[in-house]
Amino acid sequence: APGLFSNMSVAGYFPETELETLRKFGSKLQGHPDLKCPGVEFCGGSLGTGLSYSIGIALAAKIDNKDHHVYTIIGDGESDEGQVWEAAMTAAKYKLDNLTAFLDRNFIQQDSYTEKVMPLDEELTGNNISEMWKDASRWKTGDKWRSFGWNVIEIDGHRVEQINAAIAKALATKGVPTMIISRTIKGKSVEHMEDNPQWHGKAPDSDVVPLIYDELDSQFMIAPSIIAGDMTNLENEVKRCVNGRADYIHLDVMDGQFVPAKTFDHNKIKELRPLTVIPFDSHLMIAEPVKHVRDYVEAGSDIITVHTEV
Repeated sequence: APGLFSNMSVAGYFPETELETLRKFGSKLQGHPDLKCPGVEFCGGSLGTGLSYSIGIALAAKIDNKDHHVYTIIGDGESDEGQVWEAAMTAAKYKLDNLTAFLDRNFIQQDSYTEKVMPLDEELTGNNISEMWKDASRWKTGDKWRSFGWNVIEIDGHRVEQINAAIAKALATKGVPTMIISRTIKGKSVEHMEDNPQWHGKAPDSDVVPLIYDELDSQFMIAPSIIAGDMTNLENEVKRCVNGRADYIHLDVMDGQFVPAKTFDHNKIKELRPLTVIPFDSHLMIAEPVKHVRDYVEAGSDIITVHTEV
């Protein structure tokens, strides 16, 4: 609710100062949004009903020949509720291709890790949820939704470019609803809150707030340079970047002419591209780089920079 209410205040539904009344008696901003809050048209209850409401809206649009596309977000802890799966069957039955649902897959719910309470992937031994987050061979949630007749797209929910691409694919899908499984880290960017169920619905103490501000203000993006890795096994270096949750992979392209060293060209980048969806930043240290920009774009480079010397 705090995230929703924050965005609603920016959109002008109520003054930003009203956010300070969150969960207080008499406030319009409660733990679960209800009809007292401007801009809220139905009460989703505690858990499990939001997908059903969304299906009703999408089905009504179909009946009325409207071109609306309905988006909804559900939680992985919320998926313990049987109504979620009844709704999943209903959406597939009525071929609601105007419905896209996001599953916030952060592996944490109110009491513990989801895989300890009611596993969606597999039962968790110990508390190291980050290992499961990184190991795609252990992910089974997508198969569940596919078995219910949904189009399933799995993404890193912290990457805007993946979210945009997934939505585009959903809009192009016909005849079935789409589930975008968005893997996220709860509490991301605040070290002592990341992957920690103890912070579910809990406000930080006032003495901790300055530390949180410091962490958020000092955020940086991780962009390991592939040139620093083993040049004889670049595939392994890319996988290491993936496991390290890199935000970008910086590729230094050297042709042995502009600079003495020689690394690889666009053909190698094309081979590496299928290994990950992490953006490639190709830095061209080659002779006449402008002539080769198209080659690097077609090879899968997301960013191209040119090294020049005057």
